[in-house]
Amino acid sequence: MGWATRDATLLEDCERERAILNQIFGSLLEAGQPITHWYYGHFHQSWSATINGILFSMLDIMEFKELR
Repeated sequence: MGWATRDATLLEDCERERAILNQIFGSLLEAGQPITHWYYGHFHQSWSATINGILFSMLDIMEFKELR
């Protein structure tokens, strides 16, 4: 929220970005694409979890993950 005090449209931009990524993800699933990993960032923190067999990784600034 600290960044949002400096950028009047930040929260709206993040919501729009999330909606677009959700659409892309849904379209890939509908098309039968084999999704095993989903990487995203821009949230200034690190987090990972496996949900329905897909590893979701939120990357922090300058964070790298090795693909195996």
